[in-house]
Amino acid sequence: MSTNFLEIRLALEVQLQALGLSNVVYENTELDLATLNKNANVEFYQAFLLPAETEALSAGPEGRDIHEGIFQVNYYCQVGKGGHTLRLDQIADQFKRGTSLVNGLTTVRVRNVSLGAGRREDAYFLRNVDISYYAVTAARS
Repeated sequence: MSTNFLEIRLALEVQLQALGLSNVVYENTELDLATLNKNANVEFYQAFLLPAETEALSAGPEGRDIHEGIFQVNYYCQVGKGGHTLRLDQIADQFKRGTSLVNGLTTVRVRNVSLGAGRREDAYFLRNVDISYYAVTAARS
């Protein structure tokens, strides 16, 4: 059984975990916002894998697939704190262009990192860091 999808997600999440950030929420996990003191200097993060359609690079039993997508890290902070903090650059620096991340048999490569537009969401200010990635794997057959 191939585990390419799992290996891609884990490679990216492990790289983010290496920053040692607290209050990181990954896919299909919960964070009870009521437990956060909104009067304090609260920060929390959400990380999502946004994959594009897998495409065949070559046909046949020895074929290869390319997996592309965005690993989006949403950064939430207190409203009125400002539109940019050092945390955003720290996340971007963790995923520099050309970085290779290996998990199992899969190598994920970072294409680039972009900063999204800031916006208010509920009681927080939100800005996202988008990590564009790709991985070439053996085709599922």
